Formats: sequence, C-alpha cells, structure tokens
Amino acid sequence: MRTDDNLDNPDNLHHLIDQLAEVEISAADPAAAAAVYERNFGFARRTTPDGERIIVGDSELKIVPSTGREGLAALWLECEDLDRVAAALTDAGVAASPIRVIDGRRILELDPARTAGARIVIFARQP
Repeated sequence: MRTDDNLDNPDNLHHLIDQLAEVEISAADPAAAAAVYERNFGFARRTTPDGERIIVGDSELKIVPSTGREGLAALWLECEDLDRVAAALTDAGVAASPIRVIDGRRILELDPARTAGARIVIFARQP
C-alpha cells in the first residue's frame, strides 16, 4: 500500500475525481422522502423509472425503495479518466471491481470493506 499522502501529486485520487454526481438514499417510501426534500428545502424533484430524484446544484439525490436498511445507499463519483482512477486505486492498494459498462456508463465500484460499508461507484464522464 502506498503511503505517499502528497496532495499535490496529480495521481492522487482527489485530482482525478472531480464531481459528486449522485447520492443514492434508500427509503421505505421514496415519494414521501422526496416530498420532504422538496417541501423543506425547495429543491426541484422529478420522478424516474428507477426512483425519485432531487436536484441539488449539479448533483442529484436519488431516492430508491429500501431493501431492508434505510439511509445512504451509494455515492456516485464522476471522473474524466476512469482508467487512470483504476490505476491510482491499484497503486494505493484499494480494492475495486473491474471496469464494466452499465447503462452505457463505464463504472467501477470500491470494495465496501475499504469504504466503511458504503457503496461507492466511480464512473467516467464520457462512455
């Protein structure tokens, strides 16, 4: 595992991942949860086939039906060069899935054992 903490190093992950694209939240009643964000914060809301979405600046909260545990379900991080991110993760000793294509997006997922149990998905901005 690399111990280099130099934040100025362009190969460190914070230089490679540049957008929090989506926070996925699970709720027993996604529509009711979305209504809370809409009512209390005034955020725009839209319903899609895969869940309720709340628009927050350039990011979205995606509220999906709970499969047992409610709360944070996943963080979706966007990058310009997924191959470079994968190489940096490997260099840092962080386990990740192989790059694959889902819904037209190239993605990889970090090992939840290394992310305090959170599902973290990193995807390339361009397919």
